[in-house]
Amino acid sequence: MLQERSSSTERGRSQELGTRPGRTGHPGHPIETITFESTQLHLSGLADVATVPYKARRWSLAAKRAFDITASLIGLVVVAPLLGVLSVLICLESAGPPLFRHQRVGLRGRRFGCLKLRTMRPDAERRLRVDSALYDEYRRHHFKIPDDRDPRTTRIGRWLRKTSLDELPQLWNVLVGDMSLVGPRPVVDDEVALYEGERTTLLSMRPGITGAWAVGGRQCVGYPERCDLELGYVRSWRPSLDIKILISTFGAVIAPERHRRRLELARFERRLRTPHVKPPTEAQPIMPDLL
Repeated sequence: MLQERSSSTERGRSQELGTRPGRTGHPGHPIETITFESTQLHLSGLADVATVPYKARRWSLAAKRAFDITASLIGLVVVAPLLGVLSVLICLESAGPPLFRHQRVGLRGRRFGCLKLRTMRPDAERRLRVDSALYDEYRRHHFKIPDDRDPRTTRIGRWLRKTSLDELPQLWNVLVGDMSLVGPRPVVDDEVALYEGERTTLLSMRPGITGAWAVGGRQCVGYPERCDLELGYVRSWRPSLDIKILISTFGAVIAPERHRRRLELARFERRLRTPHVKPPTEAQPIMPDLL
């Protein structure tokens, strides 16, 4: 039995606990990893609980952060001319600043301004809140309205979203520590609520520019399946997983149609492997094969 005591202080690292086969006398007993942020923990029934060494993971997370800083700094220098050209095009089509800052929930629940190139008209947020039909569609499509049905999106904005170039400014969020190159996608408060008891696990890592959901389904996978993808990434994180996701992201940006067909094929093969399960009405997560 494990009970977490509340604490006013949070550490910058997580702990992992697991049950070991053989300790309880039950062969094949599954190992369960528990992530938590508080500084105090009360344990009972210690025969069933074992502490997993954390030093290796701590060093891996430090290396992940060092890579984020280096890659984002180089990336900002490389894409600066492109960002300048795109900013001019955005301002020519509609009045307003070229950058859009939207509040998202990050590491340990800290709010931050997630940067994007502006793909909508300046009054987009106000229109969403005052138009009940538009807001209902926003909720129905998992907190994002399809571009072809969103009257707030500009012409260049639709192209920026299709190519994912609107997310280039998030390299600055990575550099200052709000985000990581790879991680769960940043969420708004309404989305955090959907994770229910797993929200602490979700917020135990920095959100990423790309991640398991971004390359494993995105438009095809909504809630609650998206929760499984994002939480699976956090629980199974290792440096090699980030490398796989970055490679998949590169392929998705360079050849989006090929990436989409690959996801559809993987989904079809998954259904063939489970012939006795009734076909789902919504797309199922694809990334667990990588995890």
